[in-house]
Amino acid sequence: MKNKCLLVGIISIVFIACSENSSSASEEFDAAKVCPENVRGTFVDERDGQEYKYTTIGNQVWMAENLRYEMRDSVLTYPSTGEEGISKDTCYYPEDNCREKGRVYNWLAAYYACPNGWHLPSEEEWQNLIKDLGEEKEAGFRLKSSTGWIVLNPGDELNWKNECGFSALPTLSSDIEQNGMYATWWLFDYRPDSYILGNYNAWIAKFDGYTHFTRLEFSPPKFDGLFSVRCLNN
Repeated sequence: MKNKCLLVGIISIVFIACSENSSSASEEFDAAKVCPENVRGTFVDERDGQEYKYTTIGNQVWMAENLRYEMRDSVLTYPSTGEEGISKDTCYYPEDNCREKGRVYNWLAAYYACPNGWHLPSEEEWQNLIKDLGEEKEAGFRLKSSTGWIVLNPGDELNWKNECGFSALPTLSSDIEQNGMYATWWLFDYRPDSYILGNYNAWIAKFDGYTHFTRLEFSPPKFDGLFSVRCLNN
């Protein structure tokens, strides 16, 4: 397969803010308006019968769990070039068959993995989610599960409210061997006019549960790396 046309990048979204700023913003945020409980629920993936939670945040409907669908290695077509590639996915948590934290996929598998009516979200769609939840200094507190994370300062996780039921959990990936510190998801985004070091590359969104700083970073993981998937409703 020729490797010619996609840029890679990573979007690292690290959401941690100091308590003074989060206090005032939290008073303004109203989960009952932004993500009311009566627009949350479950749906069934008709392909394998697995049930998923979903949550509505602003005008977006997100899966509230990582995808678990087993793609198996298969030949698929890159959407921008028409070239063929091999999809890959695996489970790093065989003890529960990835029920809690989901499977991990390469980008080609991630692009095709979402159930009918759902899609791999773009960086712009993630940014809209962040905006709805109080911008970068607050969104991480509201998206992360309050359990399961390794934190720099004991007690930091008590600020993670998971108010909208997104329930972001730290996961292993092809780039991350330390379970408990990071959550990473593929984004749709790529640039079809470039590539790095002969590899197709794409973006990932990354939560950091360990450091103190709020920042938006970019770095290039291999396009064939394995990361989680959160689908967004069409």
